[in-house]
Amino acid sequence: MADRINIRNVTVELLRSGPSHNQLLSPLTLYLGICDEAEAGIVTLPFEHATFLRRIGVMRYEEGKAADKLPELRAMGIEMAKVLGAIPRLPGSLSGDG
Repeated sequence: MADRINIRNVTVELLRSGPSHNQLLSPLTLYLGICDEAEAGIVTLPFEHATFLRRIGVMRYEEGKAADKLPELRAMGIEMAKVLGAIPRLPGSLSGDG
């Protein structure tokens, strides 16, 4: 039997000021990134809302071949890793034993 994969839940929240409706993603907005009960860190996103939706749309299953999606998937993965890496204690929570 294959080795078992140990899955650990890590809670991450991105919070922003203002009302809870009609808010679009923006690189101009400062978000608070919180992991579990650690202190908050300032996080910004590298894209506008429309750009994010377009890029996510490229990766949908019904469009194109998998090889066409791979460059976009890699680019988005790098950008999201930078965003998540800016949240205090998240990298340690992912790599440690909890």
